[in-house]
Amino acid sequence: MIYLGSDHGGFKLKEKIRIHLTAKGIEWEDLGVHQDKTKSDFPDYAKAVAKKVVKHKTRGILICSNGVGVSIAANRIKGVRAAMIYDKNTAVGSVADDNANIACLRGLNTSHKKQIQLLDLWLKAKFKALPRYIRRIRKLDK
Repeated sequence: MIYLGSDHGGFKLKEKIRIHLTAKGIEWEDLGVHQDKTKSDFPDYAKAVAKKVVKHKTRGILICSNGVGVSIAANRIKGVRAAMIYDKNTAVGSVADDNANIACLRGLNTSHKKQIQLLDLWLKAKFKALPRYIRRIRKLDK
């Protein structure tokens, strides 16, 4: 299960990601926002997704206008490792080295196709679980 969330700036990309995940046979739950006509506050949706990810030990996808706000908000929840992914290195490395459990994407001023390609790299990436990476994650969790 992957939990999805966005503010109004990420709504359109989130809708495309829902279709993409469904086509790939990946289960998801959309925690909002459910329309882009009204301004919304990204911390509300970031918190909802982050709490579900930690509770169910799964993954999440958050989207706001530039991806930074949802990343900051989600990382305030203990157990979350939310990463802004913006190229191949951050998509793969955030999981391989840091075991990121939430991908944060840009909803505006970018190609939605490119964002979905990066998301696919993130979804396929595997945590290397090397001792140095585990040690670093444990330090973050303290």
